[in-house]
Amino acid sequence: VITGIRQNPENSLDFTIGTNKGDKSLELMEIAPFEFFGVPPDKAPNEHSPYDLSQFLHKKIMEKSRKYRSARPGNLFLLLYLTDWRFLPSQTTTALLQYWCSKRIHSFDTIFLHTPLTEGDGYLTMVAPTPSKFWKSFDPDQYRNNKTINLDPSKWRVVSEAGPSTE
Repeated sequence: VITGIRQNPENSLDFTIGTNKGDKSLELMEIAPFEFFGVPPDKAPNEHSPYDLSQFLHKKIMEKSRKYRSARPGNLFLLLYLTDWRFLPSQTTTALLQYWCSKRIHSFDTIFLHTPLTEGDGYLTMVAPTPSKFWKSFDPDQYRNNKTINLDPSKWRVVSEAGPSTE
């Protein structure tokens, strides 16, 4: 049961969440890897390699993990979030990220990915932990040459059998 949430000062964990089992810490990590693409935000492409993006994000997670390795076990959560549709991780990217996070020890008890659907709405995916049985026959190299193309949701239109919507 959550009893309260407070934002922490800059240069520390982002939030403290009070629960009936004591305080928990929440760190945020934005998925906006402009440095990954090597271009300014307004020039970032809507296409990427899920394999490369997942490895890049895993590297960023591990950097954050090193920063907080002294956190008490059972008390540290990471929330990955995105602010631009071009960086929407595909299911392949998410699966690869789950795989990488299952193979290396990190400081986070749980890692979540928030994917927005509309303004103020979205869904959570658990990135870590995942059951080891999921990865027994998983071969990340089979996805090495995949490409993901994200579509701009602001340009979507509802179309019915009668033709384009007038709304």
